[in-house]
Amino acid sequence: MLLSEIAQAIGAELDAPADRSIESIQSIDRATSDALTFLAAGKQPPALDQLHAAAVIVAPDVERDLFPKEVALLRMDNPHLGFALALGLLSPEPEAPFEDVSPQAFVDPTATIGADVAIAPGAWIGPRVTVGTGSVLYPGVSIAEDCVIGAHCTLFANVSVYAKSTLGERVRIHSGTTVGSDGFGYAKGPRGSVKIPHRGRVVIGDDVEIGANVAIDRGVLDHTVIGTGAKIDNLVQIGHNCIVGPHSIICGQAGMAGSGELGVGVVIAGQVGVGGHLKVGDGATVGAKSGVTTDLPAGGEYLGYPATDARTARRAMAILYRLPELRRHVDKISRQLDELLGT
Repeated sequence: MLLSEIAQAIGAELDAPADRSIESIQSIDRATSDALTFLAAGKQPPALDQLHAAAVIVAPDVERDLFPKEVALLRMDNPHLGFALALGLLSPEPEAPFEDVSPQAFVDPTATIGADVAIAPGAWIGPRVTVGTGSVLYPGVSIAEDCVIGAHCTLFANVSVYAKSTLGERVRIHSGTTVGSDGFGYAKGPRGSVKIPHRGRVVIGDDVEIGANVAIDRGVLDHTVIGTGAKIDNLVQIGHNCIVGPHSIICGQAGMAGSGELGVGVVIAGQVGVGGHLKVGDGATVGAKSGVTTDLPAGGEYLGYPATDARTARRAMAILYRLPELRRHVDKISRQLDELLGT
């Protein structure tokens, strides 16, 4: 594509000595003379003799003199977003290597399959399932009875969707993920644990992306809900009756116990644990490896175990790492007191 076409498509202002053709998009340290790259906001470019890209997406305030004259600049407020859009233009996702409904897939006669749906060999579509227009189901996908799969969804290999689950439009679910399995709920009986039946559903909104090997449990009576635009990384556990608010992000190896709730635009970093029946308010961020043991107000940044205000947590951590030094001082003062007191 021409640089001018890319700039127009991603909403950038082109600052270039001349228009030119771009063949690929590459990292800034390895970009070649026919490649586009980007410089994240607040970062410094590599040394001039190491920069070989044809063009760089940069923030509006980046100085022109930091780059060789022959390197074109595409200026926009969010260079990272520009990178994502440009990568989609220059390297679009490959189409599925199959089309239509394979005769080697099982599709129940009562299922409703929309136009332009592609179902791979080995997929299983149960009774009364609805699959929306343009959706793609890869090999090994299993859709149980009474599920609704919205338009233009992509379910990669070996995704399992349990009965009565609902997916909105443009949902992407990666391999090995399970949607709608029973939650972990038991009542104590005279002979041990008695399973609590789970009769709720999983409801997933539009434009949700779910990574590989994620487990999303169905509710007991009410539903487990994943809000519109939410993004869930690999190896995440979402317990029964949880609510993940719209546009929230949950990073890898995090987990939510039953009936936890995330507000709108919450960020849960890697390996965070959210306790049962707790709420994290709108726009809050919980740092990696934190443990949420109480409700967290909206808009805050939290860290540690138990998760608390991030500034307080960082000060506590700084003190923690000074404990050996502080102990030596205390021991020294204790010996001096002993000498003064003659004990």
